[in-house]
Amino acid sequence: MAKHMPPYAPEFRAEAIRFARTSGKPHAEIARELGMTGETLRLWLKQADGDEGKRSDGLTTEEQEELRRLRRENRMLREEREILKKVAMSRGDIPSDENGFAALRERNGAPTPGARVWQGTLRVAMLRWMGGGAVVDRGTGAICP
Repeated sequence: MAKHMPPYAPEFRAEAIRFARTSGKPHAEIARELGMTGETLRLWLKQADGDEGKRSDGLTTEEQEELRRLRRENRMLREEREILKKVAMSRGDIPSDENGFAALRERNGAPTPGARVWQGTLRVAMLRWMGGGAVVDRGTGAICP
């Protein structure tokens, strides 16, 4: 038997929930009749109760979808940030450590802005990469549109 079954159709799921609520039969028996596990039916009923406001001990389907979307977006942003860091470090724009800041100060003969300006530089690089036209004020580190 396969380790993972393909997902059930939403119509089948809705019909199974309706049948479990109205038939009066034990959930395990209904699940056997439908060719699924009792645990799957139990979880579907629990999720349906949450979506309908009958339970408050979990996320609704809508909240789960939003959480999934935000986690995916967060993962992509982290990957993009790491790529930008590597590009900036390879070009010598960003010192790799505190000693790098000192070397950069000596090379330029002027004080080097702190880490916030470097973060702003990364942010601007990302905005430009995405098609924006922002620039960083090197004196204050502020992002200017």
